[in-house]
Amino acid sequence: MANAAGRRAVAARLGFLPQVVGFYPNLTLRESVSYAAWLKRVPPGMVPARVTEALARVHLTEHADMKMRALSGGMLHRAGIAQAIVHRPTLVVLDEPAAGLDPEQRIELRSMIRTMAESSAVLLSTHVVEDIRYIADQVLILREGRLVFAGRVDALAEMARPGERGDNDLERGYLSVLRSVARGDRGSVPH
Repeated sequence: MANAAGRRAVAARLGFLPQVVGFYPNLTLRESVSYAAWLKRVPPGMVPARVTEALARVHLTEHADMKMRALSGGMLHRAGIAQAIVHRPTLVVLDEPAAGLDPEQRIELRSMIRTMAESSAVLLSTHVVEDIRYIADQVLILREGRLVFAGRVDALAEMARPGERGDNDLERGYLSVLRSVARGDRGSVPH
C-alpha cells in the first residue's frame, strides 16, 4: 500500500477528526464540508446530498450557512465530525473529540459516536476514561506506544485494585493496569 493508489484507497475508507479542528474561517459550514467531500473524492453529483446527510447526523443543518469563524467550540467539533464522515468511511478515527466540550456537549458527542458506530468502525483516542463506558465495547490501552490492555469495558473496570486512586471503577482499572505494567506484572493484564 506504499503506492499512491493504495494510499488513496485507504483514504477513501478512513475518516479522521483531529484533536484541534482546522478550518477556513470565511467558508460557510456547508462549503467547508463540501470541500472535505471534494478532498475525499465524493463524486460531484453526490456532494450536496452527502453534505446534507453529514450535517444532519451532527445536528448542524440549521447552521449550514454560518461562517466557520462564527461557530462555537462545540459546533466546530461537530463540523469536524461532519467533514470526517461526509464520504461514508468504513473507519472513523477520533482524536480526543471531547477536549474542551462542556458536559452537555460531551453527552451529545457520545450519542453521535454511538450513531456513527452503527455504520462505521470507530476508533476513539481519549483521556476521558469515564466516557468509554457510554460509547465503547472494547478498550485498548497503550503505554509508550505498546499495547498493555485489550478487552471489554467491564473487564477494565474489574481490573480496579482496592485502594487505587480514581473517581470510578474505570479510572481505577486504568490506573491499576498502568501500575501493573510499571511493576512488570504482565500476568494480570489481559490481552
